[in-house]
Amino acid sequence: MDFTNVSEDVLNLMPGAVVLLHADESICCVNEAMWKLYDCQSKQEFLNLTGSSFRGMVMPEDCQSIGMMVEKSVHQSGSVTEERLANYSYLFFCIRTKIGRIRHVEGSIRRVCFHGKWLWSLLLVDAHVRFRAVEHDALTTLMGRHLFFSKASEREAADRAEGIFGRDVLAYFNLTNFKHYNAMYGAERGDDCLRRIATVLREGFPDSLLARMSADIFLALIPADDAQSRIEKVVQKVNGLLAGEHTYLHAGIRYFSAQENVSISMACDQAKAACDSIKRERGRAYCVFSEHLRQELAVRSYVIAHIDEAVENGYIEIYYQPVVRTLTGNLAGMEALARWHDPVYGFLRPNQFIPVLEEERLIDKLDRYVIRECGRQLRRQMDAHQSIVPISFNVSRMDFQLMDVLSEIESVVRENGLPRDCLRIEITETAMVQDRNRILEMIDRFRGNGYPVWLDDFGSGYSSLNVLKDYHFDELKIDMEFLRVFNDTSRKIITSVVMMAKAIGIHTLAEGVETREQVEFLRSIGCEKLQGYYYGRPMPYDELVAHCRERHLCAETRQEERIYGEAGLFNVIRVSPVALSLDDGKELYMAYENDAYQKVMMAVGISSRRAVNQVICSLDDVRRHKMRAYADRVTRNRPCKVSETFLLDGRRLRVRAKTLAGLPGFHIHMAEIVDLTRDADSI
Repeated sequence: MDFTNVSEDVLNLMPGAVVLLHADESICCVNEAMWKLYDCQSKQEFLNLTGSSFRGMVMPEDCQSIGMMVEKSVHQSGSVTEERLANYSYLFFCIRTKIGRIRHVEGSIRRVCFHGKWLWSLLLVDAHVRFRAVEHDALTTLMGRHLFFSKASEREAADRAEGIFGRDVLAYFNLTNFKHYNAMYGAERGDDCLRRIATVLREGFPDSLLARMSADIFLALIPADDAQSRIEKVVQKVNGLLAGEHTYLHAGIRYFSAQENVSISMACDQAKAACDSIKRERGRAYCVFSEHLRQELAVRSYVIAHIDEAVENGYIEIYYQPVVRTLTGNLAGMEALARWHDPVYGFLRPNQFIPVLEEERLIDKLDRYVIRECGRQLRRQMDAHQSIVPISFNVSRMDFQLMDVLSEIESVVRENGLPRDCLRIEITETAMVQDRNRILEMIDRFRGNGYPVWLDDFGSGYSSLNVLKDYHFDELKIDMEFLRVFNDTSRKIITSVVMMAKAIGIHTLAEGVETREQVEFLRSIGCEKLQGYYYGRPMPYDELVAHCRERHLCAETRQEERIYGEAGLFNVIRVSPVALSLDDGKELYMAYENDAYQKVMMAVGISSRRAVNQVICSLDDVRRHKMRAYADRVTRNRPCKVSETFLLDGRRLRVRAKTLAGLPGFHIHMAEIVDLTRDADSI
């Protein structure tokens, strides 16, 4: 039943901001006061901002299902019963409005029966309208956010009256990966960690205003003199307590000047921005809010307010980066990457809008667009009778909360008449840790419906091996950080990763490849695919086509891809001399040889793989016929090894070969070789 018209007429007569929600937490109807609370100009703008759901109304760090929030509230007053669920429950959380303003809201929620259907009725008010000066955090006994903002605002007013405003700085402390800490050690140990941090703050900033703002966020208003060194000492002390864990503290600092007029709430947002800017830099203790960060905040607010416009008007363009098969040097795929060309800000870097959209729970708007464009691009390839070049694209962990990713992809596939396996789904390793059960289920659904799933940025997180143990992937994308410092240690790590992946049946791709040295190394250890600036930067599709033509990057066929994929799981890292050859039924072409094989060839006067192929092409008819007959025998006896002895420049070479993969007309053979003449001479 559609209650929208009659309900909103009624809701607009009620005091306060009110929204009715369905059982699945989608928005049924909303009054004008609610969308104005979110600084929206219309109901539709509010629905676009929130994604028409309760989850979209709440800041990510406060977001829980309504059921969980109500149950927590009810538990505080007794056991959970249907009667209690029907009563009002108190809720408190943060919101980010259309213009980027953070508001602390509170209100009540209850179940109501409307025209025979059960709904949630939520009433909200801006908590800053009525600060409660007695609030303290029960866990740490520090001030709560209300009292802190109230006291800080009072001090600001007094300092301005005395002409000494600017004597204090606002410090915003955030624990990175605290959710992981709780998941690993439990809530009790997590609570103890927070109490210890509160103690360190009291010791470091005696007689200062201190507050616990939310689960893992602390605030401090402290004297500006020597503030940075004192903050650094506090951060280092806390991180010392957490030594060996993957949880650590950062701080953002906001200085004040007498000439500016900024609220404590806005200063808090700005200190948060400074703190967030270094959350991936574990070695940095703090960051000071600056004009540069002010501009970034402006861009952030702009992104939040204009993502819909950017998608609708084509300001976001899909770039493609080539993926190359190491065995052949041919084009094996491409990755779709979003780029934002804005009429106001010009070119926005991915790190200027993608993290913002994820944090604000708007990333699904971008990712839906990327998936649709990938489908259209593949359809254009098919209509032009070109070889289909598979496209991989990234799926954010937030997408699994904001939309049914599989349904979105299935819709694109049906609309464009695409083979499912030409779309490859990339999921980052960090997403595995943060939303384990949901993503595990989705990976199984993707693969069960025929979509290959890749693990992106493998090695960038702190649970890589657990991820491989618990999840099923078709391909690993090895993190570019391993190549950034390209030394003996990184080589050994990458070699081990490739060997392990092959052993458990997972294909490998290395991203971030920039030099010929890296290409040769990755090829030598059997990494199947490469991606990086060595082969081409991300670029619009038409530029990619021209680039590949210029670089002679020919697209492999779907049939070739299946054969290369099957053969790619063979581990070439071994002591015995091994080579891989491509066989089209007429000619043989050596595509790979390991170091041991090269040494045997050098012993018979052949200096390179190219020279080997020249020798094969120059064989006389008798030896060519013998080699062809041998290759056909190897193919017929698949998967068994077949031995044969060849005479080359007076040396007897024994070859043992088997077919790794193939279809009629094209096979890949593995060959081991032994120089019998050399072995006889050594006796």
